[in-house]
Amino acid sequence: ASGRVKEVLVVDQSRLSRSGDDLEFLQACALQNVIVRALTGGVIETETVGGFIQAGVFSVMNQAYSRLNSAKVKDGLARRRAAGHYAVGYCPFGYRYKDGVVEPDPEQWGPARERWEGLMELEMNCHGYARLNPGVSVSGLKNWARNPMLRGVVPHQQGGVKPLISSEEWETAKRL
Repeated sequence: ASGRVKEVLVVDQSRLSRSGDDLEFLQACALQNVIVRALTGGVIETETVGGFIQAGVFSVMNQAYSRLNSAKVKDGLARRRAAGHYAVGYCPFGYRYKDGVVEPDPEQWGPARERWEGLMELEMNCHGYARLNPGVSVSGLKNWARNPMLRGVVPHQQGGVKPLISSEEWETAKRL
């Protein structure tokens, strides 16, 4: 609205929105004489009837594609839960599946606990831990430390699982 933006560049119209509000955005850009250009198809415009129809069809197709993907994911998760598995499909370091149930992995439990204690000694400095332990990625370490299974939480598994860390350790880690 300030007039400072002259052009918006997107990879594809589908990246503007999957909820259908991309047409509103395109029309607002047209009102402000802002060009919207897609790397996969050139200028996206809604001022002409043909451009408006094309943008509208793409918008509806993007919404349908998003809904279809969402339905597939939900169906897959429901089937895994019905089969007795943890819905995510993997267990973090320190845990394993045995007969469809999550349990502590006897081979990884000690090293997983050492990993946690090493992180706590470094005040949850994942970068510092990764520097001291080649082969461990910072993002993987952060995701592992945040995994609720370490606290004993396993959705769709009655009673959860033995926690690797205590609730006090988790509170300290969050604070750090």
